[in-house]
Amino acid sequence: MQIFYQGLISTSRKNVDAACGGALSEKDPEECFKTFERVAANNMKWGDNRFTRKISVHSVDTNPGVASASQVSNLEKKLENFMQLMTMFVSPSSVCAICSDNSHPTNNCPLSDLTQEQEN
Repeated sequence: MQIFYQGLISTSRKNVDAACGGALSEKDPEECFKTFERVAANNMKWGDNRFTRKISVHSVDTNPGVASASQVSNLEKKLENFMQLMTMFVSPSSVCAICSDNSHPTNNCPLSDLTQEQEN
């Protein structure tokens, strides 16, 4: 009994001492055995939920370098949205300074000949 008692963690030893009404080392073997039975029965009845862990099986991707199909799909959607936003913003260099048309640069404006003739 003494070897078993010494193998317990500190908290369990204190619980056993409290259950037997003093130090277990001062009790005879019969009292020790009854104490251990009583402590075991109480633990079975009430249990201790603080230290119970839920163990479950999780799926783990064995190749973390490969993106899943849903991740690729999400990235494609984000890229499409980004490209649509980018086409909404026309860069200032592509807008003609003479006619404000974005189909040609300023140096190719058909109205540039007219403005040069009016200046002469």
